[in-house]
Parts: sequence; C-alpha cells; structure tokens
Amino acid sequence: MGKLYQKYVSEFSCLASACPDTCCAMWQICLDEQTALDYLNDKGEIGVIAREYMRGKPCSRRLALKNKKCPYLTKDNLCKVIIDKGEQALSTVCSMHPRFVHPLFEDSYEFLSLSCPRAVEMFLGEVKNGGVSYIRHDLQNPYLLQFYEYVCGISERFTQFDVAKETEKTLGADNLITELFTAVFDKMEYLEEQTADALKGLSYDDFVMGCNAFQREFGKEFFAEIFKYFSLMLYNEKSPVLPTAFIFAISVCALYSKFGSYEKAVYKFVKETEHSERNVKNTIRIMRSPKAKTILRGLFCFSDIYGD
Repeated sequence: MGKLYQKYVSEFSCLASACPDTCCAMWQICLDEQTALDYLNDKGEIGVIAREYMRGKPCSRRLALKNKKCPYLTKDNLCKVIIDKGEQALSTVCSMHPRFVHPLFEDSYEFLSLSCPRAVEMFLGEVKNGGVSYIRHDLQNPYLLQFYEYVCGISERFTQFDVAKETEKTLGADNLITELFTAVFDKMEYLEEQTADALKGLSYDDFVMGCNAFQREFGKEFFAEIFKYFSLMLYNEKSPVLPTAFIFAISVCALYSKFGSYEKAVYKFVKETEHSERNVKNTIRIMRSPKAKTILRGLFCFSDIYGD
C-alpha cells in the first residue's frame, strides 16, 4: 500500500495540560472493543468511571460526557487513564489523535488534523519555513497522485497574487462572499457557542482583514497551504471538493478578525467543520450549487476548481 503524508507527522507530541484547548471535550469519544473491555474490567477508578459512563453495544462503545468533557479528564486537563495506566492503555482513537489516516483504495493519506493547537503551531511553523512538505511513497492510485499534483498547481497560483486584492476587482464582491458565508454557516451543527456566533457573523470585511493579517505574518504561502490542506483532507474521488476547500480557506482567514489569533482561528474553525460529516457534506452540496459556482467564477475566474 502506498501513502501520501505530511513530513512532520512523526514529530508531533501532545502539549497535555499546557494546551490552550482540549481534544477531550465537546465531541463523542469512541472506544475500540478491547480498550472498552479493559476499562470495564479494571478494578480501580478507571473501571468505576467506565461502568458509569460507557454507552453503546459491543464493537460500538463510546463514553458519555461529564459536563461536556471526557469523564477521564482531570481538573488539570490531564488524562486519568495515562496517569493511572500509561499511554499504552489509551484507545486507538485517543492514542492517534490528531493523527488521521484516510484509506484511499490502494493508498492512504496521513496527516495531523488542524483541530489541535499543537498541530496548528507545527503547520504554521512549516509555512514560515517555506511550506509544508508532503511525502509520496509508492502511490498505487493514479487518481490520488493526479489530484495531489493538480492541487499543488492551484496552490502555487495562490502564491503569485494577493487573494484579498483579487476579490476587490469584482463588482459586488463584498455581498457575494458574505452571501456564501451565510449560506454555509447558518445551518451548521456546532460544538461551541462562541465559534458558532463568530462563524454566523462572518463578512467580506472580516475576510479582507484576516487575509491581510495572515499574509503579513506568513506570506502568500499561508493561503496556498491552508487551501491544499483542506483539499487533501476532503479528497473523495466522487465529489468535487475544491470549492469547499476554497470557502473553508477564506473562512479561516475571516475568523482571525473575530479571535485575533492565528492559531485559534485555524483550530477553532477546523474543530467545527472537519470532524462533522454533516457539516462537510452540507458545505459540499452548497458549493456545488449553480449560484455558488457563479459567485466563485465571477470572483476569480478559477473554473479549474470545479474541474471544468
């Protein structure tokens, strides 16, 4: 099996209690069956918590949240499982996060999800140092290789001009982009109310301000790299995902104007979108609509993001 992966994936290490956010709250925490049985049979506090909070049937186990957090999360934002039993006792999901592996027929795509503050820190560091490096190892699927090279070509074009200034050339761009934001974010499901309010209130002015801020700090490479990230993360041979990758990229820029932090704008956005199948599918559907196509083609003349 071949694979495509970010070169820095193996360098990841969790910030633990120093993390400004947590991956152990808000969303569903799934357990593989062996880990679930180990927890249920534990004779200490791990077992007590498991028997109280574990839900689901065999091979479909999950932990109910306690005050919207994993019941094993301590007041110091540390994992009680690790404290009591060591990292080897973590479930597959917990031990892997934020590392993800997307199987793509004969190949796989491995990456660090930008829903994690440490992963975002590493990603932005790579951008500042010339860009994120991707390794292609013995890829078998010609469609994945073709898609990767195609996305790299579009990303390279984004490094050659100012995206925010480019939009200003289009009459009514402010209303058009604000309209896209409204269509995408008004009906999403959300984990955090603060992020929901911020996304629902995004405007063209937010995009321009945020895009300029990211460009001053990281150069034009930031927009190119975040577009590439979303394109590869969303890759599916049956769905045209580049329009969705594009709206996600400009949304991250816009969210900076709400949070005033580069890192927070990225991980808060990704946390609300990337890990929700409903949000991703709805956005793909919206961005495939004739109206969305007309808006984007009018703004950038990038017919190639639709593959026609």
